[in-house]
Amino acid sequence: MGIHHPREARLPIHVCLHDLEEKGGLMKLALVTIVTANLEQMRTFYQAVLQIEPQLYRSHYVEFTLEAGTLALWRQSECAEYGLGAVRGTANDRVLIELEVADVDREYARFKGLQVEWVQELTTQPWGHRAFYVRDPDGNVLNFHMAVEQ
Repeated sequence: MGIHHPREARLPIHVCLHDLEEKGGLMKLALVTIVTANLEQMRTFYQAVLQIEPQLYRSHYVEFTLEAGTLALWRQSECAEYGLGAVRGTANDRVLIELEVADVDREYARFKGLQVEWVQELTTQPWGHRAFYVRDPDGNVLNFHMAVEQ
């Protein structure tokens, strides 16, 4: 490991990933948790957006199980009780929550009927994604997209 100089020869990423897979060391992203002071509003929003019922473990925590992992919501006050007071639920300007959908045009039409804050209307991106962006009630940006032929 260690830091490499940009001009130093390194193995291509696909070789490194292959080695990790053979050793059983490739990590699996299992859970993303959004800490929020507005748990009920966020639960209602994500239930409408994801079109699934949440799994409620307790009144301060909600999980939505998705195909490739779990999205959780955790009430900020309880988070602090567990010694994680530095974690604060506020608008995030560094992370996108990206959800791949089967038919982005259909989802876009459905979202037009929801009360959401729009960040970007439906468009085809230069990298081959057709996508739109909205904000959740806490201000986090969600990207709904699908790959398209170019």
